[in-house]
Amino acid sequence: MNTLRYRRLKQTAARVVAMFVPGLNRRHAVRKKIYLALEYLSTWLTLQRVGKITNSEARSGPSALVVARELNVTGAPMMLLSEIKVLLKNGYSVMAAASLGGGLVAELEKLGVVTLVSPALGEFETLVRRLSAKADLVVVNSIVCGSWVDYLPPSVPLIWYIHEGATLNEEIQAQPQVGRALSRHPLVYTVTDHARSFLPEKDKARVLWPTVPDVPGLPPSSDNSGRPLRFAVVGSFVEYKGQALVLEALAQLSPERLAEIEFYLIGLRKGPFFEKLRELCPAEWPVFFVAELADQEAKWRTFNDFDVFCVPSWHESCSLVTLEACMLGKPVIVSDQVGAKDMLPGGQSDLIFAVGDPVDLARCLKWCLDHRGRLPAMGLEARRAYEEKASWDQFERGFMAAVESALNPPNNEEQ
Repeated sequence: MNTLRYRRLKQTAARVVAMFVPGLNRRHAVRKKIYLALEYLSTWLTLQRVGKITNSEARSGPSALVVARELNVTGAPMMLLSEIKVLLKNGYSVMAAASLGGGLVAELEKLGVVTLVSPALGEFETLVRRLSAKADLVVVNSIVCGSWVDYLPPSVPLIWYIHEGATLNEEIQAQPQVGRALSRHPLVYTVTDHARSFLPEKDKARVLWPTVPDVPGLPPSSDNSGRPLRFAVVGSFVEYKGQALVLEALAQLSPERLAEIEFYLIGLRKGPFFEKLRELCPAEWPVFFVAELADQEAKWRTFNDFDVFCVPSWHESCSLVTLEACMLGKPVIVSDQVGAKDMLPGGQSDLIFAVGDPVDLARCLKWCLDHRGRLPAMGLEARRAYEEKASWDQFERGFMAAVESALNPPNNEEQ
């Protein structure tokens, strides 16, 4: 629906018409308005053609509309995929909607999910109401989709799953409709207690831990004795992810200690921050910049070879990488501003460091070097924490309980 080819045609049409508008700034503004108007029209016509939401997994029974801002393979869209799989398994017909496309579109189409991508979605109340009228349940992912919640009639059964944490206030200030929706909506869900702490009315929020799929059949981790200890940081090369902090922490170590370490920084190897990291990293250090792993089988094989994962982020509402590490049975070093730290067993407090403190992060690295023999047992504890909080079965139970609450809200004065 609303394919890239047709989107380019609309962009070209908007550009041609705007050429006749005097003034560069006015020309850009007019071009954007024309493009959105064309998107609105084509999306409206598409919705006219879509009757009841149906797909190959569920042709009868209740229907759900699941919303995210974009359909790439990052946190909130990946949770959209998990939600859709749970809904399909429980007999729902599902439509997915987003303003921007991405790598998940093909995956959703394989599942037989009706998928609608248009920049006009979330911009126009009539489209949101028209789309929601086709569903018995609406699931909105992330705070950036707050306009959807603001536009929805109060009678629509709704799950609002908020994935952000420290950036919540910025979004509320940037989008007044988000604040309105938060104050009006009686119940929201967040990914961790840490994320919930940033909500203006945190007492009315519930925590629904996200999930990552289990990957059975991986070989046991190799013995870490007699070789350098392998650490990994996985994520986009952006400042808040903390890769520069890792280099500062490594600078605290003696050459002898550095010789005991291999550090892998995994992500999309481009952009100004990535280039800055390459310049900051001495060539003789045991630091390896590894390309983002798109192939899932190769990803899990590679991840399974690491001894310890490190999440040095300045802020992270949860951290799917932490969940993946726990699923694999690996210890994790995390900053105290990473929400998934609450998932780690109490005995792993030695691996939590003060955010932004390279000396404290270096302490965690030294601790791992000094306690190599304890790391496999800590990995097993992390695996048990995954099974208790973030396994697929736990997520399915929690998410379907949220569905039940949305469809049958309690009768109280707040509602």
